[in-house]
Amino acid sequence: MNWGNHYDMDSHHEPGACKKSSNLLEFDPRCKGDDDNARDHSCPGLYDHSICLDNFPPAKAPPNTKGGKCLIYDFGIREQPEFGVTMANHFGCEVHAFDPSPVSTEFAKKSLADGTVKNYHFHPYGAGGRDGNVELFEYDWGQVSILNFARHVDLKKCLDTKDCGHVNPPHKSFSLPVKTLPTIMKELGHTHIDVIKLDVEGSEYVFLEQMLDTYGCPPCDQLTLEWHHFTFDQRYGSGSSPSINAISTVLRSCGFKQFFHYTAGGWPSAEYQYTFMGMHNVRYNIVSFIKQKY
Repeated sequence: MNWGNHYDMDSHHEPGACKKSSNLLEFDPRCKGDDDNARDHSCPGLYDHSICLDNFPPAKAPPNTKGGKCLIYDFGIREQPEFGVTMANHFGCEVHAFDPSPVSTEFAKKSLADGTVKNYHFHPYGAGGRDGNVELFEYDWGQVSILNFARHVDLKKCLDTKDCGHVNPPHKSFSLPVKTLPTIMKELGHTHIDVIKLDVEGSEYVFLEQMLDTYGCPPCDQLTLEWHHFTFDQRYGSGSSPSINAISTVLRSCGFKQFFHYTAGGWPSAEYQYTFMGMHNVRYNIVSFIKQKY
């Protein structure tokens, strides 16, 4: 009931679970170097998710793959497929990338057609808590999100004209296909995944909850994800998110330990409009889990 006595599961850190954690940036020749002169400025933000390279890739390929040394599911790529491409090119993994957003499907048609990257496969649907089309809304950088921004106050208009009423910003929505993990694995003929990367702008909660409801424990060895739009419950001090803690506790009971987090307590959003949705102190964080093998 008290989440294993850890009130800060979004930033709970167990570095002993992994000796060699990597965000894969080291494998991109454009990104070599430790100073601004040596580093290509296109690299920041391309490699946010860390995986554990202890005994990776595994000695034995997962069942039902197409010959890759490892199996990767990459949910949410926008126009930045570097995580999956590196896993395919450097580690020889079979990679399946998923993203229904128009910006990603258009990018995939031009740059990620089957055969462009060996063992890399793009699927134009997203991660969901159920199968079928759902309404998703435009989000940052051309992506889509399950979150529908509410009306808000136009602060500049308020200051300039003293007209401080609510406005309804133009906010496109799209009916886009999503699938649950059990459906995807069945359709692709997979029974186990080495790494799941999940960066789906808020849909991670329904996706993970459905996965845990169905499987009990994740059918993977590693899970790296970004938590979106979480807030702190002040009843538990300064760093508790019940929605994250509940999922993290189930993962811990399944033998998963969190070996990486981006920053303690996550980072807060600068978007004022969340206040008008009753979402105060909205935060994000990037975390990685690995299943301990005994």
